[in-house]
Amino acid sequence: MKYKITIQGGFAGVPKIYEGEHKLTEEEKFEIIKLMTGSKTTENTALRDGYRYQIELNYQHKDYKATFDDSNIPEALVYMIHRFKTDNG
Repeated sequence: MKYKITIQGGFAGVPKIYEGEHKLTEEEKFEIIKLMTGSKTTENTALRDGYRYQIELNYQHKDYKATFDDSNIPEALVYMIHRFKTDNG
């Protein structure tokens, strides 16, 4: 699965971008796509120094995009982001 993750915000506001391709099991792909296409989340504009996560995935020639912040990002996506970052430096 190809991905691009942009993390913005925090105290300094310096964006970090992670791009690449990562192998996932079929169950993991299904769960992540379900989270990306599931219920729409609203951005919490009251957060100060919080992070905004823009996630773009490409799977089977389809693009999936979603934006989350610290208050509404699903735990499974946090885990996925951590795996992608650690696996790819």
